[in-house]
Amino acid sequence: MSLTQLEYLAIAPHRFISLIRKSLNNGHKKMIPISTRLLNLDSPSGLPPPRLTTLRLLPGGRFLLTGSQHSYTVDIWDLGCTPSALIPAFAIASVAVSSFLPEDERRSQFLVQPLEDGSGFYVLVVSAEWSWEREEMDLQFTVLAVEPLSLPPRFEIIAQLTTTNGEFPRIFLTTRVVGWAGYTSVNLWDFHRDSHSRFALDRTTTQIVCTSDCVWFVGYGVQQAVIYPARQLDAAAGGTIPIESSLQTYDLGEMPQGPVYILPPGGFDSSYLDLLTLRPPTTIYHYLLPPPTSLPNVGESKPALLRKFTFGDPGLTNYSTDVRVSSTSWDGEKALVVWYKQTKGIYAALPKLKENETEAELESVQLWRDPEHYQRKTLFDWSPLLGRLVLMTPEYEIRVMDFVPPLS
Repeated sequence: MSLTQLEYLAIAPHRFISLIRKSLNNGHKKMIPISTRLLNLDSPSGLPPPRLTTLRLLPGGRFLLTGSQHSYTVDIWDLGCTPSALIPAFAIASVAVSSFLPEDERRSQFLVQPLEDGSGFYVLVVSAEWSWEREEMDLQFTVLAVEPLSLPPRFEIIAQLTTTNGEFPRIFLTTRVVGWAGYTSVNLWDFHRDSHSRFALDRTTTQIVCTSDCVWFVGYGVQQAVIYPARQLDAAAGGTIPIESSLQTYDLGEMPQGPVYILPPGGFDSSYLDLLTLRPPTTIYHYLLPPPTSLPNVGESKPALLRKFTFGDPGLTNYSTDVRVSSTSWDGEKALVVWYKQTKGIYAALPKLKENETEAELESVQLWRDPEHYQRKTLFDWSPLLGRLVLMTPEYEIRVMDFVPPLS
């Protein structure tokens, strides 16, 4: 990598925020990417290309994972680090999986955690299908090891599991364990040793978020969260320690009663928990998570509410929208937020962070417009480190949009 490329990567996050701030200050309603590239979905054999249905940017934003239930494959693409990089004509590595189900009966997703030595990532391919006959969810897990920078790139299946004991999408991945929650219990599978265990929760868990240190269980419409240190869950999957000793309950009393949506963490080492209230006025609550070493053994405590900000009422719900908050861009005044609203598009904003103060209408700039005739939700992922959006249109076209220009 050249010195110019390293300099570009070092300042790209700040330049991305500066471009958004400049557009907002100038009253611009739309921000045009300086580069839009398309993935070549033609197959080497000349057969009709598979229709991609799932995507996920690996941390850093250079490599993209895609999945297709039609070809039963997961591919990894090298998008490059700069807007001028040429995307190879074909995926740099592929692996066949058996966990994709027919489109009308299947939901799938990718979960990612870093390998222990930092050379790559674990990727969990999740599929779920509801059995009306048994009235329960069938889950299929495929754990992949990915090292995109090795020669040749490593991309292989290391473990697979099919189970009926769980609910989608209450699933998490650590460096050793796949976990999934039922209504009042959590199942653990150590995919390295193929061992299983289960522990009970005394409340219904509807959402789970996992960082490198902790796994958080948050109820839908409640003001409490339950936390387990990830290392304790990893050990408990082998049955080596009692899991109950790790339980810690947190009071989120600042939040109003009502349904909440937990936002994806900004990174593996994120120290923040962001919760989105779904009842108007839509508000994001930004909490600081305590380090696992400072967790008390029993009782209740309260994480620090750093800031909160209000969207107003743009009609955001967990069914029609996809909200992302960058944990790398929080400062004393503003935060970087990107969200998608169906039939409207993808927007970015830098809301003010002032406690007990709300804005009547959040000023935003549009990064992508959803054509009005689209009836399907546009899937997207982003990299605030590169100022990059990758989206899958309802017409199954993959677009790579970069907003930070090369250094002159």
